[in-house]
Amino acid sequence: MARLWIEGYTQAVKFLYEKLTEGDNIKWTKEDDDKLEKLKLKLASIPALNLPSLEKPFHLYVNVEKGVAHGVLDQEWGGVKRPIAYLSKMLHPVSHGWPVCIQAIAATAILVEESSKLTFGSKLIVCTLHAVRNVLNQKAEKWLTDSRMLKYEAILIDSDDLTLEVNKSLNPAQFFYGEPADNLIHNCLEIIQYQTKVQGDLKEQALSEGEIIYVDGSSRCLQGKRMSGSDLGVSPYEMMFGLPVLTTQHENATYEVGEMRVKRYVNTIAKTLENLRLKGIIPQTTPLDFKIDDVHPREWVLVKTWKEQSLTPQWEGPFQVLLTTEAVIRTKERGWIHASRIKGPVDEPKEWMITSEMGDTELTLKRGLGGNELGRPK
Repeated sequence: MARLWIEGYTQAVKFLYEKLTEGDNIKWTKEDDDKLEKLKLKLASIPALNLPSLEKPFHLYVNVEKGVAHGVLDQEWGGVKRPIAYLSKMLHPVSHGWPVCIQAIAATAILVEESSKLTFGSKLIVCTLHAVRNVLNQKAEKWLTDSRMLKYEAILIDSDDLTLEVNKSLNPAQFFYGEPADNLIHNCLEIIQYQTKVQGDLKEQALSEGEIIYVDGSSRCLQGKRMSGSDLGVSPYEMMFGLPVLTTQHENATYEVGEMRVKRYVNTIAKTLENLRLKGIIPQTTPLDFKIDDVHPREWVLVKTWKEQSLTPQWEGPFQVLLTTEAVIRTKERGWIHASRIKGPVDEPKEWMITSEMGDTELTLKRGLGGNELGRPK
């Protein structure tokens, strides 16, 4: 029950929680000793608090400061309000990114739950600087999950013994913890809208009047006229580094302007890629920079057969090449063939041969003898 009667308990013990999260090697400083002595003094001091009476209504003053919910629970005795308990609670880390008016909802709900340990269902009047009910009904759904919304509505709205009041004057929870704000009166809905909206002065189109200033570093003066990089037709890379993109042909790079450090980096990368390609780590570039065969149309080649037979030639042909690409060639007899199955160019056949195959009713005259062909000299 220490946090219910020690003023500023959460802030006083915050450094201890931070030390426990550091792991095994805890660094203890002279400043930590001073904080610990102050905490011991608060624990040993006699609290100036009044005993609660369940027959009288309770007043709970709430304030949120730097992610900590502060509250003062008091009752009126003889026309004077006397404190019953000092409440303080750390808000959830997710709520630290919310607007202050949204944080006030979470702070109020947490402190109402804490104060129920002393009020036991008695009438409770909550005084805050924020319109908690209006914000919860109109703006909170954009920031809170459904489960949080139901929880806060059950605590703050659906409770018959709870009354929410907007107190425009300075409450005890403010001057006890932190510095009071200069302007206490504000509209929560307008403040949330102002804090979360996109900048109102941003437009999709440039202003028709006024001077345009280029801050990308590409502005330069040509023939006495100031022009930007986009007007000159240069790429974003040239705007950033002052020179075109260098290709892998590093030996042809003769640029002497712009950022020379970038040029050295690009040359180093190009040399590394070339060495990897020569060692076979990068087997092939995309697209191909060179042909993998040295065969031209009208030349003759041998084609490797798919059949594996002993004492039988594994190469058929020769066949005359009709078309070539970087990776395949085309012959009349075999169609398109990958370059890995080609041997050549070979000499043009000189002898005429008569060949025939099973099922044929005609003889074919051609030069050369293929691996799987039947034939006899003419």
